[in-house]
Amino acid sequence: MKTSFFFPAVLAFIALAAVSCNRFYKTSDFSEKTRDHKTIAILPFEIVITGRLPKDLTEEQRLKIEEAESVAFQRNFYEKVHIVGTRGGKELTVNVQPIDKTNKLLADNGISIRQSWSEDPQKLAALLGVDAVVDNRAVKQRFLSSLESIGVQVGSSVLSAIFGGGGFGYASRTNEVEVSSLIIDGKNGSVLFSGRDEISVDWSRPANEAIEQINRRVCRRFPYAK
Repeated sequence: MKTSFFFPAVLAFIALAAVSCNRFYKTSDFSEKTRDHKTIAILPFEIVITGRLPKDLTEEQRLKIEEAESVAFQRNFYEKVHIVGTRGGKELTVNVQPIDKTNKLLADNGISIRQSWSEDPQKLAALLGVDAVVDNRAVKQRFLSSLESIGVQVGSSVLSAIFGGGGFGYASRTNEVEVSSLIIDGKNGSVLFSGRDEISVDWSRPANEAIEQINRRVCRRFPYAK
């Protein structure tokens, strides 16, 4: 998530939740604290790759792919939240700022997709004019396959390495992705909700399908739907 002073506090918070064997935590007074919330924003996902990258991948390509994945995860999360909020008679209790508006406001204020990963979420909430932000992080061993499905164009040798796994040194097509999700109050910076899940993903699937699989489980617990 964020690499500033905010991150250690978040890690400790998530660790406490993990100790209680609960991967999802909502503050007991969530309804009271969010009673006046009208609009929230979903920030670009922080993408963390833990595995070895393809040898043919340039720095420019790496940055391009990470930022494309970041926005692809962000857009899909937005879609999934609305699906959850209208399923089984549920309704979203807040408006969710459109992704294009969120990212344009960030860019207009000199904050790139990558820079947003390390900014204070409370500061971003004020900049975006929202009551809270959803701050997500995806940690995985490799890039997604079939990147064309999210609009990324890189060399065929790089796509081959990503799809086949040769550049990463993995024999298995299935690897784990850990997604962490926080809802941060824009007024005081407190954590209103935290979620963490590990999902096994078949990397031979197109990137858009893998992203949907990853986000679906976290969005099921989205607390602004009732």
